[in-house]
Amino acid sequence: MSASELQVWLYGDQVATVAPHPDRVDRITWRWTAAALQRWGSQSRIVSNILPITATSRRDTDVRATTFIQGLLPEGEARVHYAVAAGVEPDDIYGFLTHYGQDTAGGLSFVANRPTLSTSKDRSLTDGDIAARLKQVTSRAAGATLQSTSLAGMVPKIGLNRIGAEWLAPGPGNLSTWILKVGHPEGSPAADVIDTEALCLDLARALGLTTVEAQVHRFEDMRAIAVSRYDRVVHDGIVTGLHQEDLAQAIGLSTLDPARKFQRGARMPSWSHAASVLKTSGSGVAPLAKLVAFSYLVGNTDHHAKNTSFLRPPTGSVRLAPAYDIAAHLHHEGSHLSALDLAGERSFDRLTTSHVTDEISSWGVPASDAAALVANVAQSLGRALADIDRAHHPGVPLAAWDMLMERSGSALSSLTN
Repeated sequence: MSASELQVWLYGDQVATVAPHPDRVDRITWRWTAAALQRWGSQSRIVSNILPITATSRRDTDVRATTFIQGLLPEGEARVHYAVAAGVEPDDIYGFLTHYGQDTAGGLSFVANRPTLSTSKDRSLTDGDIAARLKQVTSRAAGATLQSTSLAGMVPKIGLNRIGAEWLAPGPGNLSTWILKVGHPEGSPAADVIDTEALCLDLARALGLTTVEAQVHRFEDMRAIAVSRYDRVVHDGIVTGLHQEDLAQAIGLSTLDPARKFQRGARMPSWSHAASVLKTSGSGVAPLAKLVAFSYLVGNTDHHAKNTSFLRPPTGSVRLAPAYDIAAHLHHEGSHLSALDLAGERSFDRLTTSHVTDEISSWGVPASDAAALVANVAQSLGRALADIDRAHHPGVPLAAWDMLMERSGSALSSLTN
């Protein structure tokens, strides 16, 4: 391997090498290894739905790999912050990978040399340390955020580890198991988004839609939501990655322009595309249908193509990832558009449970089964709302609680009467 290449590791094998594109800084070159071919076979999509393993180079492999990797990188202003900190241009993909590719969403690790079992220790952090790190990821100061973690999205975030109540910075070669996401400024209309996200994830756990834990914390003058990473496996104290890709990556949708992750009447991305990813791999769509119903019922307007993901374990199978990044928005003033259309409708003011059942039916689910599934989710959500301890979510306003209760009750009534 030359000095201008990185090794791509997944589940203990080097699956590929990446190198700078000879002509364009916003692309990389991707070459599969014999180890990937031998372990998973030709045409396996263990890395991505759009990136099948091939024995020989294909003309479109670099383009597909570039689109997939773009989906691992931060977006918008967050990307600029990370680029300045690393001393690279925002569109320099290879430069990003050299600084932030060791710990990515999913199981891929982009490193100069074969990963070895790390003996480094995680460093305990004070609230002041964490506040400083959260501020650094919102800063354009050079050298401010030189960590090895790449986390997609527009909201600034950091990766940490946790033992009990103690927060730790991953040592060199260690992976993070928690993500801390900066909240909106206090007093702003969206200040409670992290609070309703923590609530919605608690509700989703009660319905069996996620394994993600979430809590809102204050670190000195910084508020943030901490969420456990479902793409990490801890065994005997060793953290390994569980591979995943989001919907945008799975359908080859570049989100270099962050607006493209929203459908808003366009052909793609769509819930039908998500269903197709599951069906082509032989997986059922019921978990996706439950997720779509839940997201609609809690009034989550931001369920875009990067907020739905698919797990790709070592077996090569595919299944829907646990729910994440779900929050309640309809109690906020203003117009409300769904990130992805439901049966052709995108205005939450006009959306009904009929749109949800029609959307699910369009994937090939019998209409009666779709209606029964949505009714079951509404009923389960109502029970979860009745059982939850509101004292655990002091930042959730009464208007949000009322909205959630009203929507779950109305939906159930419309589907059972």
